[in-house]
Amino acid sequence: MSNAKLVMVCLQRKQYTVTHAMDGQAAIDLCSSQQFDLILMDIKMPGMSGLDAIRIIRKSNHLTPIVVLTALASERLDQSLSEFQLSAVLRKPVSISVLAKLIDQVLEEADGDSSL
Repeated sequence: MSNAKLVMVCLQRKQYTVTHAMDGQAAIDLCSSQQFDLILMDIKMPGMSGLDAIRIIRKSNHLTPIVVLTALASERLDQSLSEFQLSAVLRKPVSISVLAKLIDQVLEEADGDSSL
């Protein structure tokens, strides 16, 4: 089972509604046609990188919280992530319980933000 599918199944078991995009372009297409409470994005994806997808999504969607889940770690990446208005960055490997707790926290903060 792929990491993405494992995360999806585990989040569904925690009662989240999950929509999966196979690649960056599919994520862009979904975000342009649907409203999501949160976007969980990997940096390394087939075709288009997650950063490129986020850059495009942010042009039309400035409010939806985005959490990045990545195995990549570098100072350059950390610096570039600040420009994307991210709610959080998690480094893999991460437990589903930590991910779910962070998602709950980000969603709670978004609900409490009167600008959203």
